[in-house]
Amino acid sequence: MNPQLLNLVNGDESRYPHQLAQQHPRVLELIIASSHSDSFSSYLQTLLLDDRGNRQGFSSAVINEISYLIEANEERQLGYRRADADVWGHVKEAREHLEESGIAFDKKSFFAAAERGDTMKLVLFLKAGMKINSTDHHGKTPLIWSSSFGQLPCVGLLLANQAATEIQDSGGYTALHWAAANGHAEVMQLLLEHAADVNSLSKTGRSPLIQAAARGQRDAVMVLMEAGANINHQDNEGETALHKALQQGHVHVSQALINHHADLELCNKANLNAYSIGLQHPNLAIRKLFSEKRLIKQK
Repeated sequence: MNPQLLNLVNGDESRYPHQLAQQHPRVLELIIASSHSDSFSSYLQTLLLDDRGNRQGFSSAVINEISYLIEANEERQLGYRRADADVWGHVKEAREHLEESGIAFDKKSFFAAAERGDTMKLVLFLKAGMKINSTDHHGKTPLIWSSSFGQLPCVGLLLANQAATEIQDSGGYTALHWAAANGHAEVMQLLLEHAADVNSLSKTGRSPLIQAAARGQRDAVMVLMEAGANINHQDNEGETALHKALQQGHVHVSQALINHHADLELCNKANLNAYSIGLQHPNLAIRKLFSEKRLIKQK
């Protein structure tokens, strides 16, 4: 174990990034090399952001370890040492830091930090005694806000500190619903690896898959189907993910759902099925999808 990183986690070997060392030794070397630089926190957060589109995804265990390093580094910058007896000690000091920074100790500021991906403020609020599963007037938690805006470092930090994945907002939507609707595939994978329900339903009966399909989020749709989402679930209006994708003209999502054997015959409350919608669709590409299906049926 590297002594610099072991010191960062206050000598707690259980918090040392063992999985990172085993699975990504080169990344660990780069972390160690940058551990005393002013940009260390930014570098750690960059590891969780796949802006180039060519990084092999980290496992949830590795993301948890990186998230913990981010949190430990934020505490080091703030002058805290993690106490064995009380993980969220130093409440007075944390509130003083917030006050000195001109930040109100209230839920609005807490949720804003989660939404904007500000891990340092998030750590301060949690150390100052803010409940990790606090809800705003919409019933949204910090995890829902971070997930909705794709703030992977904050999502990892919150999950590493036992944020609940199944809390529903006032509409019955979970963090997974919001991540799916906005196409944040890596956030979704992390939520699913922390036991988020892939088939959780909103008050209108919408699943995360229906949300993703309605917004045309193909990558999100693929993540959910691979995780075992019910492709033929019907919401309170009888509509499936394929109904929603067709109504919004999302060709690639419609094709993905069809390729995964979505039922074309299920009717919504207007007595319309995907097959009839597809054949009469104004989008030629969608009509072609269903024309091909008609030829197969005729054979």
